[in-house]
Amino acid sequence: MSVVIASSHEDYTGDTFDVGYKDEERLIVEGMATRVFDVVFDSGCSAPAAASSLAAAASPNPVPMLGEAHPTEPWLFVSKLNPVRVQPQMVKVTVQYTSIEDPLNQSPVWEWGILESQEPIDRDKSDNPIDNSAGEPFDPPITTDVVDLVLRYSRNEATFDPVIAQSYINAVNTTTFLGFAPGKAKCKKRVGRPARYASGFYYPVEMEFHFRTKDTFARKFLDAGFRDSDGKLFVDTNGKPLNQPIKLNGSGEKLRDGADPVFLTFDIKKEANLNDLNIVLA
Repeated sequence: MSVVIASSHEDYTGDTFDVGYKDEERLIVEGMATRVFDVVFDSGCSAPAAASSLAAAASPNPVPMLGEAHPTEPWLFVSKLNPVRVQPQMVKVTVQYTSIEDPLNQSPVWEWGILESQEPIDRDKSDNPIDNSAGEPFDPPITTDVVDLVLRYSRNEATFDPVIAQSYINAVNTTTFLGFAPGKAKCKKRVGRPARYASGFYYPVEMEFHFRTKDTFARKFLDAGFRDSDGKLFVDTNGKPLNQPIKLNGSGEKLRDGADPVFLTFDIKKEANLNDLNIVLA
């Protein structure tokens, strides 16, 4: 036979408390609250001693269940139910509430680190072109260690939109971001997952940013090729096509002897205003 509540009411008589204060229909102490219910069952039902049976009980005025929010006190949630059969058809249920910190009020957490990678270089520490003794670039180009600053940042957010998050991933900053000029900061990661707090949800969000202290995230390539801007092949003294590219002057013409090589810069990363992410380091 199903469990049916004939009547249910909050019991405010006979309660004595040594701490806290009695405010109308509830006991409130720091971070806790207690409510007591007298639940009377139909004559055809035997009053259950298990709190789980109360979850299936019908109205009127069902007893609040685990995780349910307090009716008047913010961030108090049911943490414990203690049903005691006091009569064949009556159960006295003590409902214990405890406070849960609002996760959206928790401070963000961050740490700084470094990331090493290998990238081609075209200039030495004195900003001189890296060429062989004949003035030709090395193929493949020389690589060196590149060290980026890394900021790992996490916080709780009320919502998380994966489409918006994707728009920031691998995007470089269009404006100064955390003191780094445009093009020097990149959002590498922004992920979130749903998490439950009592009767609600929030999203722990993790973000990662990379920073260049010298160059930007734009790519540079030596201006060189086998044809000029008119499409004419470069040939050797015998009129045969060259098997090595010729350095160009940035306008599609052969670079004059003794001139510094020209490097073309390409912005290959998408851009975003990373300040819209409201990253605060304080």
